[in-house]
Amino acid sequence: MYVQRLSLSATTDASGDATVYTENITGRIQSIRYVKDGTSPYDNTVDFTFTAESTGIAVLTVANVTASTTYHPVAAAAKTADGAASTLTEVGVCLANERLKLVVAQGGNAKTGSFWIVVV
Repeated sequence: MYVQRLSLSATTDASGDATVYTENITGRIQSIRYVKDGTSPYDNTVDFTFTAESTGIAVLTVANVTASTTYHPVAAAAKTADGAASTLTEVGVCLANERLKLVVAQGGNAKTGSFWIVVV
């Protein structure tokens, strides 16, 4: 199994917002870790939204994050081919050669946060 860890950092503008992208990703997003450190970390009201750039697949949305933490994104399982309910309740979020988009809101003026994204 090939495992990749990507680093992403975003600095907010005067409105407390930022938008940044990873390099292209192919695989299942195993985890996203927010690292609150440095001399000017995001405010405790910060919100994060991760989506796939091309397909718009929702990966992770969290609000009012106050500390470093790790998330394991999942998506609801689809129905089976014959329309019956799936026995899976959730599945990992997979991307095929597209960038992951991070939108930061309410982070404070000129604040920076770091993220580690593990793809398997």
